[in-house]
Amino acid sequence: MALKSTVYKIQLQVSDMNRHYYAEHHLSVACHPSESLLRMLTRIIVFGLNADEKLTFGRGLSEVDDAPLWLKDDTGEVKLWIEVGSPSVDRMMWLRGKSDTYANYSYQESSRVWWAKHGAELSVLDKCEYYLLPEALLKTLTGGIKRQMKIGLLVTDDTIMLTGDLEAEFLLEKMDSLEIG
Repeated sequence: MALKSTVYKIQLQVSDMNRHYYAEHHLSVACHPSESLLRMLTRIIVFGLNADEKLTFGRGLSEVDDAPLWLKDDTGEVKLWIEVGSPSVDRMMWLRGKSDTYANYSYQESSRVWWAKHGAELSVLDKCEYYLLPEALLKTLTGGIKRQMKIGLLVTDDTIMLTGDLEAEFLLEKMDSLEIG
């Protein structure tokens, strides 16, 4: 018998001072049995960082043709494809032509090594940005995850503040500012 995903209900209040975007989103986030709470939390935060009424979660880890998150226009064309983690260079190259813009958010410190190794190769991809979230802090926050949560996400410059059921403040690090090996 296959294990079922656990569904988390998140009330996410986004205040993005950079984009002048202010909205509340009611999310149903499925956490696949093979997905860590760390990755799921990253997806929730990344949703908030890119919040839009048309931003949606993909169908899941087993659907390789789906993005973890994506924004599609009214015609179904993908305008923003968001990867979570440290995808292979082959996957990033495969993405070319599938969306207008791309973003990759990693939640593991080991991504610094990944970027040092592959950054030069990946930097040739147009309209693609790479970010690193603080792994140790996110791991600490996973201890507070509940099946129903209210989270506020405030963005000012590169500072992210979480309030409500999960509280933290951290800097969003842009990986292309890191040294490439």
